[in-house]
Amino acid sequence: MRPKLGVLDRMMAFLREASVMLRCTLQQARVDLAIAPGVTVVFSAPTSLTAEKVKTLDGESSSWRVIVERLRDDDCFWDVGANFGLYAIPAARVGARVVAFEPVAAWRGMLISNKRLNGLGRLQVMPVALGDHLAIMTLVYKSQLGSGMGGDAAYGDEWIPRDEAVRQRAMMVRGVDLVESGAVPAPTVMKVDVEGGELGVLRGMGDLLKSEPLRAVFCELHRPEGPNSAVMQLLESAGFRIVEIEKRRSESMILAER
Repeated sequence: MRPKLGVLDRMMAFLREASVMLRCTLQQARVDLAIAPGVTVVFSAPTSLTAEKVKTLDGESSSWRVIVERLRDDDCFWDVGANFGLYAIPAARVGARVVAFEPVAAWRGMLISNKRLNGLGRLQVMPVALGDHLAIMTLVYKSQLGSGMGGDAAYGDEWIPRDEAVRQRAMMVRGVDLVESGAVPAPTVMKVDVEGGELGVLRGMGDLLKSEPLRAVFCELHRPEGPNSAVMQLLESAGFRIVEIEKRRSESMILAER
């Protein structure tokens, strides 16, 4: 039997998403980000933390520039773990077709607000998580702002204090199933940043991972051991060459390219 989110889960997600969108609209705080000579995008900045993330590219300036500079206007860019759109918004502005996956309702509200703020019709927002099977999962993330915005998401809550954790149920689906159903186009470039769930996302791509149109996968690795070697092996077996393009603390961003 196909799992489905309950009415209460859907209603709570809708209310979180809508409340953040309203906050973005009412506060009207904005941060401009130049992505190329003469090309600028605008982000809603309802908090000082959001503004700082945009100004500093969330500490991922090398990864951000490599990804944005590699995109072409005939690309379909999948941003898996899109958050408020730090990658998806610029990618759509430079002309790529973008599918942004963000299951956390509060962050998705910011993402949709930023899409509208920049008038980006080629950006499709998907309210689901990607993985290697169909399921209803519980997302746990740290609310630093009292509204569900900011902090880190996780598939478990063992490293987030219980009094700081926000929980939300969301659908997890396989990327290959979405493409085969016609819900989204197949990617040519992917960015995967899902706080430790990278292996499941890539396994859920099925044969798409080996298909020639997929020319590059940017993947942030969050665990210093264990799943990282399996991620590398899976990408290499699909015909990719791997290089590390940025490292910070225990995380690293790799580029897998054909």
